[in-house]
Amino acid sequence: MIKTAFRSQYVDANQDEGTVVRSLIDYLDKDPREWYLVWGYQYFDDERKINREGDILLLGPDGGILIIEVKGFNSLIKWRDGTWPAQNAPTGKKKGKKNPPRPDPFSQLAAQQSAVIKQMDEIHGPRPYVHAVIGLPNIPEAGAAWVEASYLASHKNQMLFANDLKDFEGYWKRVFSKVKQYLAPEAIPQVIESPLFKEVTTGATEALMALISHRFASLAESQFAILDYVSHAQRLLITGGAGSGKTALLLRRTLALIMDWFSPDTPPRSLLFLTYNRALCNFLKNYFSIVRGLRPETFKKVSVDVLSWEELARQTLIDIGYEGELPDYHVKNQDPYIAAMRALLEAKGIQPRYHALVVDEAQDHNTEMDGTSHGWWDFYKKLVIDWDNAPIYVAGDESQRQYFVDRSLFSMASLKKWMGNDVHRLDCPAPLRYTQPIWSYLRTFSESGLEGSIDFTATSKTNDLPIGPDVIEPAVTTGMLDESVSSIALEWINEGQAKPEDILLLTRLDTLRQSGLNMESIGTYPLVPYEERGKGKIAYLPAPRCKGLDCKAVIVAGFDDYKSLQPGWRHTFCLAVSRAREMLAVVNRSRPKTA
Repeated sequence: MIKTAFRSQYVDANQDEGTVVRSLIDYLDKDPREWYLVWGYQYFDDERKINREGDILLLGPDGGILIIEVKGFNSLIKWRDGTWPAQNAPTGKKKGKKNPPRPDPFSQLAAQQSAVIKQMDEIHGPRPYVHAVIGLPNIPEAGAAWVEASYLASHKNQMLFANDLKDFEGYWKRVFSKVKQYLAPEAIPQVIESPLFKEVTTGATEALMALISHRFASLAESQFAILDYVSHAQRLLITGGAGSGKTALLLRRTLALIMDWFSPDTPPRSLLFLTYNRALCNFLKNYFSIVRGLRPETFKKVSVDVLSWEELARQTLIDIGYEGELPDYHVKNQDPYIAAMRALLEAKGIQPRYHALVVDEAQDHNTEMDGTSHGWWDFYKKLVIDWDNAPIYVAGDESQRQYFVDRSLFSMASLKKWMGNDVHRLDCPAPLRYTQPIWSYLRTFSESGLEGSIDFTATSKTNDLPIGPDVIEPAVTTGMLDESVSSIALEWINEGQAKPEDILLLTRLDTLRQSGLNMESIGTYPLVPYEERGKGKIAYLPAPRCKGLDCKAVIVAGFDDYKSLQPGWRHTFCLAVSRAREMLAVVNRSRPKTA
């Protein structure tokens, strides 16, 4: 097993260091022996007489210490005069100021090694053997390019290549094989208590989850930077696939608008935030309630109504005295839905009452009715004060439109036309909220070629996503669903991967019993509807109602073999598995085979 310490200033360090750390954690945590890892440590540089920061320290069970100085090079080329080109330079040819020479990276190791040895000299008895290497997570040994081939052989043990991370035990044995005397076992506690290792207490699982969370935060911040370029936009259309951060961008832009309204010179303002389902609606209501609590005085002049389109339509139909059947989007018969929309479009006396409109899951709001109208959107327009100047922010993804709804009734082009001139469109093709294993798993459904599958083929570098636990797919019968779901959830909790409130159980049908689950709790943790989730509780939700939501850990249960599902249920299943950010378990189904 491995214990870790991450210095706070290093948790958000560069991705290359994170790659090495995650690889070591994943590999060494399977070892029954104890390893100790520090990411980010300080050492005193005797030559420069200053404190400096090193990347990674690793203490092995035999007392050996490995110093890893990570370099994000994509190639390695040493010039004949002993200097090194700038990072990622494609050739060894000097290019003046654009490609200035670097000092030999191995010279940096000498100072670190000397500093660590000096601290270890204070340990009674034989001090640990200290070895220093350059970590090269982007370069396999076979891919290293050198001007002097002999240089590789003479420095091989001072380099940790990408392939070495996959067989780290073999690498460790090779590097430390010539050590005649390791640290005495009784002295290891002294090393752990030294300033270099003193904070190494965190288990590997907790550390890995922290890394994943911080990586997500970093990805989100990079996405938010896009908004700076459209901060002046009154009409903003955000598009992108599942997990690309559309709703997060929408919320960030909405909050920025609300903050602008807090100005003393701004009169009272009102905003309508429309979303798809009740669960997401309740989440957003709570979200804005928290914001209101942070700024109670200034929020008195700003009102925010968070409604599902059903709530808005039903209440408005009641207000105008509509006598027909009230709309329900969750039915296959769309006639009442269309009739209600027509009644709202033809109704007289609907007064505008909102200064801004925000719509999430735009693809579920029809843009067509009779070939000329913009459907629901023309109704929403009636509610907006000063339409020509009002802020309108919209987010959606055509591939996530519910399968049982006529897809011809919505088009992104029609929506953009409805929004008017000077619409700024932000396309977010890259997934942001998934780990690499979950994203790879989701892509198999796009590759299956089966009708109803959601498109998860965003063009992005999968390596930009954080590494995380593998997707769990136990092969169980329906009668074993309870046992399998409980086992997975309790393992996540007991291993420190997730808290009960981090777990969401998504079932195929409306109730647990209908989905083949006969349980009211998991261990000592109550199993409650999503709307009642809270500390120490595990929430559940029917999969058809999960759109727009996400959760750290998701268990999808009760679905049959993917290929045997009807297209509509394939679509629902894809929505369900795409709700997971860091951990995903799929119970009682077979993985689809790619064509």
